[in-house]
Amino acid sequence: MDGYHLIRLKVICIAFVKIYCFDNVIEPNCQPDEEICEFHWTVAYFQTMTVIPPNGKGSRAPVENVNGTLYVRTNCGSLENIREVTDDDYFVSGDGHLKFMFAINDQVPGPSIVVYEGQQIVVHVHNKLMMEGVSIHWHGLFQKGTPFMDGVARVTQCPINPGETFTYKFKAFPYGTFWYHSHLGAQRSDGIAGALIILKRPQLPTDTVKQNEEEFVFLVQDWFQRGFTQEVKLANWHLNKYIQTSNSELCAGIKKTYDGSIVGQKGIQTPLINAKGRFHVPSTNDNANYLPLETFVVTSRHKYQFRMIGIQSISTYRISIDNHKLNVLAIDGADIEPEETDYVIIHSGERYDVEVLSNAPVGNYWIRLEDLASQDIAGNSIPMVVGYGILRYDGAPKEDPVTSGKVCTERNQCRVVNCIFGTFPADDYTSCIPVSKLKSKEHEIETNPVPAMSSANDLQEFFLSFHYSLPEDNPSLVVSTINNFRMILPTSPPMLHEAEFVPETACPKEITTFASQCNHILKLKLGNVIQFVLVNVETKGFGRPHPIHIHGHRFHVMKIGFPTYDPITGNMTEMNQDIVCESQHCDRARWADPSWSNGNVPGMNTKNPAIKDTLVLPWGAYAVVRILADNPGYWYMHCHIELHNVDGMALILQEGARSDMPKPADDMHFCGNSNNNQTIKPQTVLKSVVENLLVDAEEKGLTTESKVSVSSLVGTIVVSVVITLSLVFNVVSMIILLRRKLYTYHSYIPEVKISQYQHEDEETIKLLK
Repeated sequence: MDGYHLIRLKVICIAFVKIYCFDNVIEPNCQPDEEICEFHWTVAYFQTMTVIPPNGKGSRAPVENVNGTLYVRTNCGSLENIREVTDDDYFVSGDGHLKFMFAINDQVPGPSIVVYEGQQIVVHVHNKLMMEGVSIHWHGLFQKGTPFMDGVARVTQCPINPGETFTYKFKAFPYGTFWYHSHLGAQRSDGIAGALIILKRPQLPTDTVKQNEEEFVFLVQDWFQRGFTQEVKLANWHLNKYIQTSNSELCAGIKKTYDGSIVGQKGIQTPLINAKGRFHVPSTNDNANYLPLETFVVTSRHKYQFRMIGIQSISTYRISIDNHKLNVLAIDGADIEPEETDYVIIHSGERYDVEVLSNAPVGNYWIRLEDLASQDIAGNSIPMVVGYGILRYDGAPKEDPVTSGKVCTERNQCRVVNCIFGTFPADDYTSCIPVSKLKSKEHEIETNPVPAMSSANDLQEFFLSFHYSLPEDNPSLVVSTINNFRMILPTSPPMLHEAEFVPETACPKEITTFASQCNHILKLKLGNVIQFVLVNVETKGFGRPHPIHIHGHRFHVMKIGFPTYDPITGNMTEMNQDIVCESQHCDRARWADPSWSNGNVPGMNTKNPAIKDTLVLPWGAYAVVRILADNPGYWYMHCHIELHNVDGMALILQEGARSDMPKPADDMHFCGNSNNNQTIKPQTVLKSVVENLLVDAEEKGLTTESKVSVSSLVGTIVVSVVITLSLVFNVVSMIILLRRKLYTYHSYIPEVKISQYQHEDEETIKLLK
């Protein structure tokens, strides 16, 4: 970024006291010697293409395109009173359409957190929404000792209700590229997501840990013009039609990639970088060239690190920079032996740290995001949807690039890191390096050794089949499952239970024809080596790659077994035969060769495998990953495609017994009871009873003078044991009923806070105290 625009940006950021101004250049939020790094966030409703006034106060004005120029409409009642957009106007353009979203501190993407390893991160999240709960997950962090801070609503914490504030506190560990996002409903897809960067901490004040001139935040995003909830309905409709018929008109929304797997559908027309992009209308060839693109400014002959983070909902993107090589240094925050490539493929939840050497002539160069959708439903070739950013050399004119991407030929072949399928078509002249071929740096293996068992008793092996279930009695229904179980989240978080969590709806042990809706929980014995065999076998003739994410752990990628492909077309011709499915939906699977049991799978990298927390599982393939069960808690495991997670492709890992897990702090937000699981604290019940007594007194017309004092009230409760127990029983029964009726609003019993009653008269406040 040139000096003038950098100063200009800082001035704008200072002017917006309330609004955090997004900057793609990575700068620490705190000094290395600070122990605590604190943040204050407000989650509120938001609209793109709308100018936000200084300090976030006052009327917000829509931004509109008038013949290729952006204007601010200053009078909502007329189109006449408009002015041109200036550098002082703060707005999020998205793809150029007005879109209703959620935002943190009026920013999409959310504010970047950049701290040093070992610092304590404290984030106060205030929910200013009217009717939606919120929770924030810190993607990729272990949360060892702080499982309550993992941010999965109804698993590790209660949702943050409208009007409430919740404080997250946890250690910044390990260093690397991570991110955060809402873990409730589809809020991640609609704006609540941002970068979390943990830098190596310098040992001495004079030390430096920077190896590159600059580091950039590079958030990869797909854009739903109608909002994610509507797109979920559209995606399900398209998929259902695909299953029912081969009519290409009905199935026009489905798009496929080279191997025949589904990679997207129409409606996601704009890949974005840091919430900037340009919509494209193929019928009119309108490219919205008047919209801003994310621009990364570099100086000649320097090295720059791009921390690429996949925050997209459903799409897969192949990323490249014209006339520049990409040198992959780390994946999901873990260092690898550098791998030079032309392209990197990133799916939802993944992170790739890429080093770029600015050794091209001074100028502007396209950064390309291709969606890899090369075929329509009938297998006909279609142009890929491409999003753009700009790599601009200092001194280059501020204009769009005119560069071209690399042309792959037999003599000048291309390389891609991270395969969502095993091979490209022969005439693409492109080779793909799967994650299973990447090698971890030696220090990563020393810190996180490959889990190895001393005996077969130390190993637990789970075959997990990620697939669509198609009930035979209703073929129009498509549900996302693991082992034919469609996850129902508990009505109250297992992590907050004082006793062992008992599933409210247990999963059946027998093989079922139809998908079972249940609390899908796997129990891991503390200290064991856990080997997951992730399976993506679809028996209905369609499928897609799934990005699988495990909370609370990084796993070692021991092996990926790809299916068989046609070497000419790249189409998948046969599912991998190493796995035998014993049921229609492969919810019971085993090794075809019994000698592979007990951890004896040939071809595994047991020396220096890549370490990840999110792995793309190709269609027709399987992957073997390992963790050591050394982090007691309840951890979520799921497909990171938003639609699939919301639909039930998830489970909970119970790591150790409840007695092995940390106890929640006294100031944690607690939910109401759920059947036989005790989660509510006595003092919260007492406060609720007191509050109900006060309400009852007011309803009976008692004045403040006639109400009893606190001491006499407590005395009455102590003496009248029977009445108190009856009240408690009624309150608990009411909670259960309300939670079952209204759990979609994520309600729970709040603790009585005097600040909530400041509008009451002095006597009432005194009585509450």
